[in-house]
Amino acid sequence: MEEISLIVCTSDARKTALKPYFSLLSKYWKERPDNIYLVSETVQYHHEGLNIINCNYGKEHTWSERLLKTLEKIDTEFIIISLEDYFLLGEVKQDKLEKCLTYMQEDEKIASIRLLWQYYDKVEPYKNLSDEGFFRVRRIETQVALWRKKALLEFLDASENAWDFEINA
Repeated sequence: MEEISLIVCTSDARKTALKPYFSLLSKYWKERPDNIYLVSETVQYHHEGLNIINCNYGKEHTWSERLLKTLEKIDTEFIIISLEDYFLLGEVKQDKLEKCLTYMQEDEKIASIRLLWQYYDKVEPYKNLSDEGFFRVRRIETQVALWRKKALLEFLDASENAWDFEINA
């Protein structure tokens, strides 16, 4: 997982979710990325066995500004973005994640692939990725996804919160 960094976005108001989030992450994702970037206003969190890099930017910055500042620190081409309340409830299907990464490495047009369990069966037919209902209510969602860093930077607008990011795409 050297090609991927994990970003976990949270807010100070949601810090109580961090202990269960990272406990489940540690339990169910053995081959996770080495670096985990925790993005928030001021929350500092550490979890045994995990390399959590706390990225705090203060309450005066928007969700998108905090994410943009964090992306500047990351040198991997691919990232996984998760919010703190997407709890793992079982083992990560590493083979499926690696297949998604391969698809993105082979086709620069793919900006992101959602990684929620209900989409695993739809990732298999590569040529149908964008036609299988991935963009239902919104063009972009803050659900767990594998992103091409360059594409995410193009979508982000520093003035937006997470909901604006989803709606405005």
